[in-house]
Amino acid sequence: ARPGFAPSAGARPASVLLANQGYAVLRRDLGRVYAALDYGHSGNGHGHPDRLNLWLVVGDHAVLEDPGTGSYTSPTLHWYRSTLAHNAPLVDGSSQQRVDGTLRGFGDDSGVGWIAATAEIAPGVTATRSILVLDDCLIDDLSWSAPVDVTFDLPVHYDAGAVGVGDWRTLPLPGGRLPGDGFGFVSSAARALQVDATVNLTDGAVHAWFDGIGTEWWRALAPGPPGHAPRHFYIQRARGRSGRFRSVWTWSPSVIRAEFSDDDVVVRRSGGSTVVHTNHGDLMITRSDGTSQYRTRVDISAGPRHGLVTPTAGQPTVSSRPTTIRATASLGHTPVVGAFAATAGVRYALGEAAYRRSELSWPEAGRPAALAALSADETSLVIEVRVNTPTVNFAPECEMNPLDNEHPDTNSDGVQLYVSAGPFVSSWILVPHHEDARVRITPRVQPVDRALALRALATRDATGWQLSIIAPRDALPARGTTPFHLDLIVNLMAPGRERRDGQLVLSGGRGEWTYLRGDRQDASRALAFVIADE
Repeated sequence: ARPGFAPSAGARPASVLLANQGYAVLRRDLGRVYAALDYGHSGNGHGHPDRLNLWLVVGDHAVLEDPGTGSYTSPTLHWYRSTLAHNAPLVDGSSQQRVDGTLRGFGDDSGVGWIAATAEIAPGVTATRSILVLDDCLIDDLSWSAPVDVTFDLPVHYDAGAVGVGDWRTLPLPGGRLPGDGFGFVSSAARALQVDATVNLTDGAVHAWFDGIGTEWWRALAPGPPGHAPRHFYIQRARGRSGRFRSVWTWSPSVIRAEFSDDDVVVRRSGGSTVVHTNHGDLMITRSDGTSQYRTRVDISAGPRHGLVTPTAGQPTVSSRPTTIRATASLGHTPVVGAFAATAGVRYALGEAAYRRSELSWPEAGRPAALAALSADETSLVIEVRVNTPTVNFAPECEMNPLDNEHPDTNSDGVQLYVSAGPFVSSWILVPHHEDARVRITPRVQPVDRALALRALATRDATGWQLSIIAPRDALPARGTTPFHLDLIVNLMAPGRERRDGQLVLSGGRGEWTYLRGDRQDASRALAFVIADE
């Protein structure tokens, strides 16, 4: 074995479905946030009975994790191989039967990712778990059905303070008696005498809210991960032929609380925006209210969507599935529309590897990030850009740039777009207006015989801004034949600056500087795309 890992230069952690291992991962914040569901294969003799085990890691903080296996000669081996040692469900105090689970749905579109899976964890008892991951939170939904009343447990291995439970009474924790059930390794068990409608767990860095209606809450001490001291953990418990446990986890201060009703999970953010999520089994609907930016409808019965569209012949492929751009009335002076409405295509997360700096490095500039998406319908190519930033600085229209010999709109929050069917033949600068959804579109390089007439719509909310650009398809090569080329640059303006602070470049910007570039971009760097039939 090597003493250390080789550097993974250029690697961009992304969401992934490992179907052969029965493991699905959703990542956020350039891999800093890692959420996963272990749904699949039992692993036979060395596997653990942990179907539907939930992981959540935020930076270096392992919030929910799989403890692995300790010494093969210590009695605690039975603990680590029990369902109780995992963040996975169990029935009537016994570890799960050794079965393979089934993936029902997987996808990650425009910052909204989902995993849904099911497993028969005890004879006749089917458990289904769905997780939805946004940029700032995770929504967990676990349900079960059984032919008779059963005791259904969900361990939560999160050693954090609890709010929303009454006094704890020391009591023996009822559970299986076999070593492999794990209950023999538990000590200092106590039951909450009262459980509120919402229970909150937090260690100060990560907050979690649980639907407390109809549940018992237990707290106990058990072996920690190998090499660590014992840790407290919680158990949600309910009894019945069917039921549901729901929770919301957040690593962001923008999320202030969660609420649960019979049908919905509501996530409330600072500034008044909300996320409302409804799970009807085969159909999940997540919509935004207030100043949020998305609406997602997931038909689980349609099966998994394996991440981004797979490139063909080395070229990213843009799906021709129809795309809808929706707009609603403005809220005050801030226009609000449904964002990232494209249902298929190619999507990119722009972060450190895309950053082209001026004075400040990417961390010093506040780790700027953006999402970019391309999709197409029968008549149009749609380019969408979403920029997360606490401040928005759109420059007013100006004929002269007194600072340097560049177009004045380069010194503004906005987008530079380059499209061609060979060397660059068309380029634009697009800057949204402050007061409404209009966009100032300034052509920079245009062919005499084949100019593209763009349309664009801008939106703003408390967390940033978005630009939706629509270009006619008839100016591009026919689908599935000659590729067209495209590059995109997001200009970033920090408060108090007169020139742009940096850029996020679709074709990459690591190690580059913004100086003396203006609105020019090397044509050879553009990415190639073809539009394919579904």
